[in-house]
Amino acid sequence: MNKRRDVLREGLILSLLIAISLPFFGYAFVYEAQTQSVAQMILNTENFYDPTSDVSVYWKVNGAGSHWGAVDDGVRNNSTPILVDYIYSSKQKADIIGFPDINKVEVSTIILWVYSATGSNAKTIINLRNDNITQASLIVNPNSPQGWRSTTWQNPSSIGTITVEFIHAKEGTGAPTESIVYAVYIEVRYTV
Repeated sequence: MNKRRDVLREGLILSLLIAISLPFFGYAFVYEAQTQSVAQMILNTENFYDPTSDVSVYWKVNGAGSHWGAVDDGVRNNSTPILVDYIYSSKQKADIIGFPDINKVEVSTIILWVYSATGSNAKTIINLRNDNITQASLIVNPNSPQGWRSTTWQNPSSIGTITVEFIHAKEGTGAPTESIVYAVYIEVRYTV
């Protein structure tokens, strides 16, 4: 009984030391199996990734030098992004932006978040791609107001190069209207 109490006390003390050190160092290394699960509960179970590169640039940019820069607002789905810089198109073309490498340890879900809008006959098809293969898609129908939308890739088995593709399509009659994307980011959730 005393040995078990000593092991529990030792695990609790190590876990508390890890928790106290996180604000100072931002990470912790845990090697003992008995404290691994406690440390995982203390550490973050999700990360956010913002775009970092242009892959193809067939849409137009308003208010920024690069396409990825126009949609990298650093905000999350509970906030309104910057509305003066964005990418847009009224022509049936695709735009692709790139993301940094994702921490591939124990990923359970990748969620693509997009703040967008469409005109009266504009439809936007948004694809979350892994090594140029679409893993999740989102369709923003014509006449959709500004707002956050998401699509999810569940249980990714192999994560490579992540990109997001925006495709404008015209639906209906009349002069072409625009597909507009204001902000985009990826939320990665990890198993613990």
